[in-house]
Amino acid sequence: MVQFIPINLTFAVSTTVIDSVQIERADVLTRYYAWQAPTVIISDGAYGLGLFPGDPPTPADLADWYAPHIKAWS
Repeated sequence: MVQFIPINLTFAVSTTVIDSVQIERADVLTRYYAWQAPTVIISDGAYGLGLFPGDPPTPADLADWYAPHIKAWS
């Protein structure tokens, strides 16, 4: 089971802003605290294919992988 631990880090983040859209290159778990409530959430991974560090090798562990994100979104 994954436990959500609130993180409040302040550091420089690579950010691109176009009109009202803001894109940040950072670990999302370190950024949720700074964002307003979203209109839409676009999540690109994990897929349970083991294709990047931290991506579970099978779909069996995806619920645990997404748990802290869902808690932050809720």
